[in-house]
Amino acid sequence: MISKTKKRPGIACQTLFLDSSIWFTAKIGMDKISEHNNMLSLKAKEEFATLGLLSSDVVKRKRHSTIFSIKGDDKLFEHLSNENVICAQRGGRIRFSFHFYNTKSDINHIVGILKTVL
Repeated sequence: MISKTKKRPGIACQTLFLDSSIWFTAKIGMDKISEHNNMLSLKAKEEFATLGLLSSDVVKRKRHSTIFSIKGDDKLFEHLSNENVICAQRGGRIRFSFHFYNTKSDINHIVGILKTVL
C-alpha cells in the first residue's frame, strides 16, 4: 500500500509526457493519423499477402487493423530481432504493429528482410 502522504515524483513526469503526447496527436490531427494508419495497413496487407504470410481470412477483409500476425517460427523471429525489427511472438506466429510513427519504408524494410529468408 502506498501512503497518501508519500510524494511520487514519477507521476509528474508521466503527466507531462501524457500532456505532450496529447498535444502532439492533436497537432497532427486524428483524421491524418487515421488516414496514415489506413495506408500502412493496406501496404502491409498487400506485401504480406504477396509473400503468402497471411491467413485467407485476413486477405479477404476489405479493411484490416495495423496489427498483423504472420506465419513464422522461432528462427524467423530471431532473424527479424537481429535485424532490429520490433515484433513479438504470439501463438506460434510473429506479430507486427504499425502506427503513425511508421512509414512505408519501414514496411519495405521488413519485407526485404522477409524475402531474404523465405
